[in-house]
Amino acid sequence: MMRKILLFILLFTMGIASFGKTWSITNSGFTFSPSTLTISVGDSVNFSIASIHTVQEVNLNTWNADDVTPLPGGFSTPLGGGLVLPNKLTVGTHYYVCTVHVGTTGMKGKIIVQNSTGINLNKMDNNISSYPNPTNSIIHFNLNISESQKAMLKIFNTAGQKFMESQIQNGENTLDLGSLSDGLYYLIITSNKKQIYRSKVTVIK
Repeated sequence: MMRKILLFILLFTMGIASFGKTWSITNSGFTFSPSTLTISVGDSVNFSIASIHTVQEVNLNTWNADDVTPLPGGFSTPLGGGLVLPNKLTVGTHYYVCTVHVGTTGMKGKIIVQNSTGINLNKMDNNISSYPNPTNSIIHFNLNISESQKAMLKIFNTAGQKFMESQIQNGENTLDLGSLSDGLYYLIITSNKKQIYRSKVTVIK
């Protein structure tokens, strides 16, 4: 079990490295610098701040009130900061505060995560979804496109080697990845020669 957990962490880290870049947020006294940072899906943010500061993601109302109530499922760092990974930085605006000083100095900032390709990493206009991830064999995905459209599904490893390619249809689809070795793969769906879906899939048996 521990081996699988370590493998998952390693593969997840590889996926991060292959997709995005790491941005840095520091502090100037009691101000985050930059106080507003715009990044792309798949990027990470490293808070390199003084040991007297923390970071806690909050909702907009809490942010406006200079309060410290955590956003459920949001990111946080201890005193001195730390790395926030892409799984915590979904498309949208993320508001955060220094829990130690926001009430006295208004120390807070925001991270705007944009979809650089116009296509969400895991969905396209809520028309495609896939699960479970990680998987030990079977993955399900629902394709919702025009009946006249044709779609192709391809599976690549991190080195860019193609393992599968097949035409898929509108509606519920099931894909068997049981023949693949444990590892990180990219599931890509194209239609009319355009990429409409891209997702990282981890296989752990």
